[in-house]
Amino acid sequence: MRMKKTSWVMAPFLAAALVASCGEDDPATFVECGNGVKEAGELCDDGNDDDEDGCTTDCTLPTCGDGVVQAGEECDDGNDRDDDGCLTTCARASCGDGHVYAGREDCDDGNQSDKDSCTTECKDARCGDGHKQPGEACDDGNDDDDDECRNDCRLPRCGDGIVQDDEECDDGNDDDTDGCTSRCLESRCGDGIVQGDEECDDGNLLDSDRCTRECKRARCGDGFVQAGEGCDDGNDDNDDECRNDCRLATCGDGIVQAPEECDDGNDDDTDECLRTCVVAECGDGKVLAGVEECDDGDGSNTNACTNACLHARCGDGYRQSPEACDEGEDNGAVGGKCTTLCTIAPRGGENSGGASGSGGAPGEAGAPGLGGSAGSGGDSGGAGGAGGAGGATGDAGAGGASVGEGGAGGAGGASDAGAGGAPEADGGSAGSSGADGQGGAGGASDVEPGKGDTCASPWEVTLDDPAAGNSCDAGADYDIPTQGGENCAVGDPSVSPDVVFAFTPAEDGEYLISATPEQDTFDIVLSIDPTCNATDVLDCKDGPGPGETETLTIELTGGQTYFIRLDGFSPTGGEEDPVPSCGDFVMEITQLN
Repeated sequence: MRMKKTSWVMAPFLAAALVASCGEDDPATFVECGNGVKEAGELCDDGNDDDEDGCTTDCTLPTCGDGVVQAGEECDDGNDRDDDGCLTTCARASCGDGHVYAGREDCDDGNQSDKDSCTTECKDARCGDGHKQPGEACDDGNDDDDDECRNDCRLPRCGDGIVQDDEECDDGNDDDTDGCTSRCLESRCGDGIVQGDEECDDGNLLDSDRCTRECKRARCGDGFVQAGEGCDDGNDDNDDECRNDCRLATCGDGIVQAPEECDDGNDDDTDECLRTCVVAECGDGKVLAGVEECDDGDGSNTNACTNACLHARCGDGYRQSPEACDEGEDNGAVGGKCTTLCTIAPRGGENSGGASGSGGAPGEAGAPGLGGSAGSGGDSGGAGGAGGAGGATGDAGAGGASVGEGGAGGAGGASDAGAGGAPEADGGSAGSSGADGQGGAGGASDVEPGKGDTCASPWEVTLDDPAAGNSCDAGADYDIPTQGGENCAVGDPSVSPDVVFAFTPAEDGEYLISATPEQDTFDIVLSIDPTCNATDVLDCKDGPGPGETETLTIELTGGQTYFIRLDGFSPTGGEEDPVPSCGDFVMEITQLN
């Protein structure tokens, strides 16, 4: 029996029994807790002393707070405090239960958020707890002030006085002149801040503006080309490609630089240094004052200015228009072909041979007429005159005597039996004097019989090789239509025969064709075509008039053969007694370029 429990249990019952006995005659009722019988006043009675089962030793039902840990309870300290190790809910105190465990927890807000004032570790939120709370930029929970989160829970920045990984310096101020700029960079040339011995600092690496990358003010001679400068080589040499005033060396600046021959600093082309910085010389196309008479720079001696830079003149050795010839110092020489006036010398030299004597009078019947006397040679050794003609019924006249070099033999008399004199190498055979004769006929022409008569047998001519002849012996005549105002349709072969020349230039170029007559009555007409066909005429010239040199200038193709016609324009003297427009001539072709 649990008698020790009796006093606690029986006391109220005894009191009740006493009251009852005093008022009634019922005997007293005794209650014993622990006797295993639930009696009045007991909530239970399991008859044991185990407080941890469903009935306590006080015969009461177990409850949280009764100080006895029953099933389902983690603890039971029998008090109503929640700040100790056992809550009033009979659960053990823990962080997050919403109750601050005195002495162990700073706080306990009963949630799992670290972003409020109480962390999930029941610590008061603070900078450095590793949890970013309101008001904090960061919180890495360590004491390293050089990482990405400062110890005051602020993000690192330039100017916070702490040198971070991407900063060269950080002095915590905004002074850009103290060695550490407000951008946390060490001061240097190019940072845009003028410091120390810097003259300027525009913050770039350009050398073409007013401040160089060396933080020096731009100036001529610093080695950098800035606006307004043509060059800048940074030296004091005024003879190289860049002058000391930072201008490019140019012809005309007065300083001789390679490859200049000279540089007088002016634009005058009549002094010794041309504006092209080349030393003046004959042939440069510029007339050197006081030295040259002219300078056309074309390399030709056949125009108004020779290659010696002298005005063209008769006697300079070069044939210019309207000269028929020019042999220089040999003009007018004995045996020469050019006079001192640059005209073609008469045949046999400037002083021509004497005229031939006329034929003798007809002889009497049966008596042979004697040949006339031969004409004497000229002073300069002209060809001898031909022998006189024989009498009408007489024997042949003998050939005329030759006086000059190269004279032709005298012609035979007009007799049935007369024969002509034979020509010699250096002159004709001597003719005997006729009884009644005066003088023999004139000397023979240079023209070869049949030469240049037709297109089929043209006279082949070459460059700069004059062709001398007599057109009266030619047998061709071609009517050439009017060309550019020039009337080339001229007379018949009896009064104005044509001589046909063939010329093949070696190269493309401009050519001058000139023909000079000896007789004042000879009016030369020149024409040229590639086919010897009147309808294909390229050009035709009939200009100066009788006795004057005719010229024709034309572009020709190398390797192409051209036919040149030399003709007389029209006879003089009228239809009754026409004077043929033909005679001796000299024709020459010159290449102009």
